[in-house]
Formats: sequence, C-alpha cells, structure tokens
Amino acid sequence: MRAWEASMRRRIAGLLLGLMVCGLVTGAATQAQEQPRRGGTLTVITPSDVSTFDPHPAVGFSVRVFANIYEPLFRKDEKGVLQGHLAQSWRFLDPTRLQVTLRKGVKFHSGNEFTADDVKFTYERQLNPADLARDAAVIKMLKTPIQVVDRYTVILETREPNAALVDTLAQSLATLIPDSGEIKKWGKDYGLHPSGTGPFKFVEWVRGQHVKLARNADYWNGPPHLDFLVFKIVPEEATRVLALESGEADVLFETPPSAIASLKKNAQIKVNKVPTYRDVNVHWNARKAPTDDVRLRRALSQAIDVKSIVEEVITADIGQVATGIFNPSVFGACDVGFPVYNLARAKQGLAELGYRAGKDGILEKDGRPLSLTLVVNPQRDPRNGEVAEAIQAQLRAVGVDMKVLANEFATYMKILQSPEGDYNMIFHGYGVATADADLKATFFLSTNLPPAGQNSPRFASPELDNVILAAQRESSKDKRKELYCKMGQIYRDQALGVPLYASFRNTSTRANVNGMVLHPDEWYTQTYTRAWLGPKP
Repeated sequence: MRAWEASMRRRIAGLLLGLMVCGLVTGAATQAQEQPRRGGTLTVITPSDVSTFDPHPAVGFSVRVFANIYEPLFRKDEKGVLQGHLAQSWRFLDPTRLQVTLRKGVKFHSGNEFTADDVKFTYERQLNPADLARDAAVIKMLKTPIQVVDRYTVILETREPNAALVDTLAQSLATLIPDSGEIKKWGKDYGLHPSGTGPFKFVEWVRGQHVKLARNADYWNGPPHLDFLVFKIVPEEATRVLALESGEADVLFETPPSAIASLKKNAQIKVNKVPTYRDVNVHWNARKAPTDDVRLRRALSQAIDVKSIVEEVITADIGQVATGIFNPSVFGACDVGFPVYNLARAKQGLAELGYRAGKDGILEKDGRPLSLTLVVNPQRDPRNGEVAEAIQAQLRAVGVDMKVLANEFATYMKILQSPEGDYNMIFHGYGVATADADLKATFFLSTNLPPAGQNSPRFASPELDNVILAAQRESSKDKRKELYCKMGQIYRDQALGVPLYASFRNTSTRANVNGMVLHPDEWYTQTYTRAWLGPKP
C-alpha cells in the first residue's frame, strides 16, 4: 500500500470514528432529553385573570388558559401541518359540505362520551342569533342546524364554498368543543364547572390569584407528565419577571422587552424567541366624528412614524415593522405600502381640511378643537401602553389632542364590541391562528360590525365585502393571495388604520422546564401536554 493511501485511510478512519463518537454523544443527549419525568406542578405567569371557563362568552386570556381543557376538531402543529384532532378523518362531499368522522372512545372530564351531538350543540350554540358567542364571527360561514349523520359523523355545511374552512376550525376561537351534557346540567353556572376532552381538568379558580388544572389521567392521546398546571395572575410587569427569576414561577409566556437582555444572561432561565401569526394595529373609527372623514384619517395616519415606534419602543425582540395588514408568516400576506408616514403631507392634509392652530397649539376647525380618544389595553401586547403614548406624542406634535384611555381587558373588549363605539382609535391585535388570512379578513365584513362582531374600524362597503367573500370561495391559492392584496389596498386607501408590527413572542422558562410546544398560535391546545420538569439546577 502506498504511503499516501495509508495516510488517507487513517484520516478517513479517524473521521468516521469522530462522527461515531459525536453520534453517540448526541444520541445519548437526545435519549436523555426524551426521557421525561412524571409529576410536579408547572406554574405559568399571566398578566390578566380569566373571565369564565365557558368558551361561549370568553375572550383573550381566558382562551389561553382553557385551551388546555377543551379541544377543536382539527389542529395545526408548530410547523403548520394540518392534523385531525377530535376529528379522525374528513372529506368534502361537494364544495359546500364537509363530512367529519369523529374519534371514538373520547371522554369528557365528566365521564360523558364525546359524540356528534356535542359538535352539533357547540356550533349551534355559538351561532344562536339570540345569544351569539363572542367569537361567533369566526365560524359564521357555517349553516345551522348542523347535520348529524350518526353518533360519530357530522356534516358541516357552508353557505358558499370556503377554501379556509378546515383551517378555520383548526384553532381555538369559537371551535373548542365543551361537554353539552354538563352545559345543560349547570346552565348559566357552567362557566364554573367546565368539562372538556383536553389534557388537563379544572380544579379551582381563585379570582385575581390563580387557576389550577390537574392532569387528565384518562386523556385519549396519552396523559400529561405534569400533575398540575397553574396559571398565576400577576398584573405588574416587574413582579412577573421577579417571580420567574426567583423560581416562584416556571414559565413567563410573554417576556417584557425590558427584561429580555437580563434574563438571557441568567443561566437558570431559557429565553425562546418564537415567530407568531400575530400582528398589532391601531384602527380608526370610521363612524365616529371627526374620524368618519377619510381625508382626516389619511392625514392623521401619515403623522404616525411607525418605523421609529417599532425600532425604539417595541424593539427587534418583539416585532418587525408591518408593511401590510397580515403577519408575513400568514398565507395571504402582502406588502401594500405601509408604513405611510409623511409628516409634510400630514400637515398639508390637515390644513386643506381647514384646521388651524388654536389654544396651546391644538388644531381647531369651526371653533372646535381636534380632540380624539385612543382606547388601549396595556397588557394585551408587550408595551401597548408605551406605544399608545408614542402615538399620542406624535399626533400632539401636529396639533391633535389625543386622550389615551387605558382599560383592563374585559372593559376594553366591551368598548370594542359596543354598539356605540366610543373611540376614535383603538388597538386591535390579531392572532391569526389558522395561518390563513381569512381568519382576520372576516373581522372586516360589514356583517361583523359591532355588536355582532369585531369590525373595529366600523367600516362597511360592498367592495370590501365582495373581495373578502371572493377570497373565501376561491380555490386557487394564487388568486386568493391577489384578493387579500386587494383587501390590503382598500384598507390603505380608506385609511382604516395603521398596521404597527408583526409580533415575536419571547417565552421564558426556568432551565428545568422541558417539552413545551412553542407554537406560533398563543391559544394552542397542546402547549403543555408533553411538558415536564427536570431536576432544579
């Protein structure tokens, strides 16, 4: 054998040995990571209390908590792959009828069996015109009554072909299936006696303090590793961070931007930056004077410097500047020319409308000052309060007296969905859990003007309705995207609001927390199902 051949063989042998060692080390590490420990209590910090455990009237943070109790027919995993959940299989009988075969042998926490009657009851209850669910707009495409074929088969029919139907049913707004038998038993008090099919059972709710859930040992998809899951309500931002640092809590689901850098330096804490489907916007009220004038809305929108707000207040840890009305991770996202900041044009537009500087520099027209109200829930998205103050300051610089009304979440939602709509501008974030633009787009239909829905700009036009509905019916993805781009252009041309940023979520955990699913959807039903606690460092 020649010397160079021998040398080469020795090098190859050494390389292979090295790879084998690396593989063994990696395999051993992976194997160790894949051996979860049973037991323990995982404590998650949340800034707001729940309002109820009944999915029918619930909103926001309540869904994030009870998504561990209830489940939908379908779900998308963290990679966006659609899967059956309580649905075993499904097929379209024709463009408007979806036949769903349910998973057999699934039990509610009460011991009642999950059947087609529960699906029928849930969707018909959500869509009852006399008592619409808070998020009923999400599933308004469904016709009622729901047809039950047999004990484990239902047919879901839509008024028109709907390309996003199964995606829409694969998230947690208006789609979670509660125990119809227990609802009938408890009536209006059901919200205190929840029963679902999910991995955790309800134990107790101490208002303003915590919610305690317990392991469902009979969970159809394999019981959780944890004994208990506790959601601790801590409204104060600094106190939430201290609870994680001290070990009083295990998970800070949304890490305040100001704490990210310091937590990253803490060896006992892991900070995970999670891409989401969420976007945050401020909408003008197109039905309340003086913002019912599109020319004024356009001028005021041009006075808001979104780029500086995102860079200086939000920061790159939390979001990126919005260029359209959908998060770029969502199907249908399109750059439609946002931000629209142009201070010179803003001032010119205000002058052309007849506004002149009055007392204390506040613009006036016909003797009336340009006074507006901005409604915000400071806790719903990171730094909402600071962003509201930045918008207030930027508009004050051009002569607008903008009053910021900060409300806790329940009050904020009442204002958003009230018939009168007592605001000129309001924050509205959208967690597009389906990763399909249709979920957010439907909020802007004229049929979803409050109180029927959450059309927060309160703008209605046949053109916009036609575009949204055409996108629902269209089977071609390319054509659907074109339609969503057109929707964004209408939003921009009508100056319905100002898209601010597409969100990142920074979820921080103690170093011994394993197995959590860091999903783009904040209301994912399987976040803690396989979570487990290792030894404390």
